[in-house]
Amino acid sequence: MSQPAIDEDDPSYYPPSFVVQPVSGTHKATIICLHGRGDNGKHFGQLFLLAMGISTDDTGTKPSIYDSETPLFTALQSDLRDTKFVFPTASRRPVKAFKNIPQHQWFDILSIKDQEREVEVQYEGLRETTLNVHGLLRESIAEVGADNVALWGLSQGCASALIATLLWEGKPFKACVGMCGWLPLRKGMSDHTAAAKADMEDDDLRTYKGSEANMALDSQQSTPLQTARNYLTDILNLPPGSDASMSNPLEASLLSIPIFLGHGLLDDKVPITLHAEAATLLGRLGFSIEWKQYMNLGHWYSQSMLADIASFTRKQTK
Repeated sequence: MSQPAIDEDDPSYYPPSFVVQPVSGTHKATIICLHGRGDNGKHFGQLFLLAMGISTDDTGTKPSIYDSETPLFTALQSDLRDTKFVFPTASRRPVKAFKNIPQHQWFDILSIKDQEREVEVQYEGLRETTLNVHGLLRESIAEVGADNVALWGLSQGCASALIATLLWEGKPFKACVGMCGWLPLRKGMSDHTAAAKADMEDDDLRTYKGSEANMALDSQQSTPLQTARNYLTDILNLPPGSDASMSNPLEASLLSIPIFLGHGLLDDKVPITLHAEAATLLGRLGFSIEWKQYMNLGHWYSQSMLADIASFTRKQTK
């Protein structure tokens, strides 16, 4: 019986990932790396690995290290020799800003610089992409353990990786790395956490310090992270998880995932202010953030950024 034809323009269809096996032949770690809008896993993955001194064929089964005297290459190759790379490809979604012509994108957005403009167009893609990325994380963790799995992303891939991390409920993975990206739905999360904080501070019951009523109220108050997660779960129409009654151990587990954010000062596609706003809110939610800005860099990565990422991930030993 023949299989039904695949509709590659179906937004729910995510093409197979481009997977590059470890150079050493020994699989000890996995990096899942999400491309930017309009790209695909294979094209992005091959260019990205070349920047780190690793070349590969179209199958990803024969990676090799090419010679370089640059210290950065040596450091990265040593770190990544036993790492499998997974480069997913986003589904093809109609781009509302361009007459609904479909292209590979993790979610639709009308304007990066004015993200509140018809913000609802982002919801479906963010929901489906989050579920897809969570599936990839679970598969990778089953193979090598959570401590050996990292989630990276560039541009819209960074944006998607951050949302997927915020909504993750499994074992804490090694790190989340974002390059030249932003935090989607940041204003909504910020507004809701600020309102929740104001409500908590204004509640008259809190004047009865130490009373049973106040202790009961304290136990019901949501932390900033809980509030942000509840907002995302609701707005993206995701299945309810444990976020509504997030236990202290679960929250501590999620917040143990360190986040690196790097951004070029000359980026004309994603303003540097969005990078700073993302770092600020994530820090307020309780995450450990390392963020850096790079001179003379536009909307891309650089040798300096990759060196900082290598140094950052090397420090993350749980």
